[in-house]
Amino acid sequence: MRPRKDWNSTSREPGGRPPPMTCCGPTAAAGGGCEQGLPVNTPLPLAAGRTVDVAAMEEELRRLWRDMGEGGGGRGMMRACVLNLIIMSEKTAVQDESPPSPGGDPEDRELTDLVAAITHEHPCRVIRVDARPEAPSSHLQAYLSAFCRRPSGSERQLCCEQITLRADGEAARHLHGTLAALLAADLPVFLWWRGRPPFGSHRLGRLADLADRLILDTASAGDDLETLVDLAAFSGGAGDGAAPGDLAWRRLTRWREATASLFDPAARRPLLTAVQSLDLRWGTRSGHPGRGQALYLAAWLATRLGWRTRPATVHASGDDLSLEMDAGTHVVRVRVQRGGEGDPSLSLVMGDHGHAPATARIGPGEAPWAELNLPGQPLWRWPGQPGVTGTAQLLARELEFPRADPVFAAALAQAGELAKLWRAQCGGSGGGRP
Repeated sequence: MRPRKDWNSTSREPGGRPPPMTCCGPTAAAGGGCEQGLPVNTPLPLAAGRTVDVAAMEEELRRLWRDMGEGGGGRGMMRACVLNLIIMSEKTAVQDESPPSPGGDPEDRELTDLVAAITHEHPCRVIRVDARPEAPSSHLQAYLSAFCRRPSGSERQLCCEQITLRADGEAARHLHGTLAALLAADLPVFLWWRGRPPFGSHRLGRLADLADRLILDTASAGDDLETLVDLAAFSGGAGDGAAPGDLAWRRLTRWREATASLFDPAARRPLLTAVQSLDLRWGTRSGHPGRGQALYLAAWLATRLGWRTRPATVHASGDDLSLEMDAGTHVVRVRVQRGGEGDPSLSLVMGDHGHAPATARIGPGEAPWAELNLPGQPLWRWPGQPGVTGTAQLLARELEFPRADPVFAAALAQAGELAKLWRAQCGGSGGGRP
């Protein structure tokens, strides 16, 4: 992990001691609080149009834990923090200037439940940011939350903390210093950007400089091809900065496992060097196109097997892509086509021309199956297992990796190249946004 010289020492306990490294868990029931009866969200207006007093925030955190400990009848609390999770949400629409009511709308309650699930697996300091950089006035407010549970048979409650920032205007455009001072020191920093990040902008660059990982979901970030192109470009220019992660890639774990299962026996591995064609079908999920996920699967196979794109062979429409890839000894024909609703599917044809080919298929569904048909042999089928598809589960898996994943990095670079070629054929620029 990179050292963070700009972290404020006030993110530690008095006397310079780091917070106790214990564990914590999910929130109390929606609308309630910890078992002492404290409110889930304690409003703390720190500043209006001025820089947040970080020392005041830390003092309020200490007061919160002290009060919660006293409310527990002396049985005490156990704080926890093994990482920092920044949850970034940007809104362009300028609504009213009134303070938010944490937990007061369905989206907020959904995110609260998600944070509770995350802290159950990964004790952390959550810094949630609701930013409106285009708001006409500069405004910054903070709210404190505690996520607690009492393990069975224990008199102590295990708790994590959340700081919620609502930033408007100039304050939203210059959050770097505020967030840097609120991070728990010497711990990994994950920046989860909900929606599409402002690629190419100064504010994304500054915020990404704080983080070890930048996580997003290209499948739900608008134009999935454009976002994939920009994420690949960000990854290529990140250097030792935030390593990107994509929930769309993590969602494909079972598809990759199903594909790999077909070639686990050593006798079958030579088939991988004889792939003649790859066909992928993508669907839609919750109204979002799955083109990017199909490209991830194609890119994963290409990078693992050493295939190289032949740009002159690319033909594309809005829904379909076809091209050839150089496998060294032969050419692999790749087609990506639109299917129906739901998850992607994949099929491979393997074998020398003039002989009966072997075929492999990986089917769609929450438990993707795989089957291999070898000439003269019984059909082999892998039944598959349910995959992780929920946002909280996917994010929890990403938080297990504080550093770059080289397999994903290679697949992202290749998928970004394919997405750029696809968009170029359809008249898209593939560039970043200011």
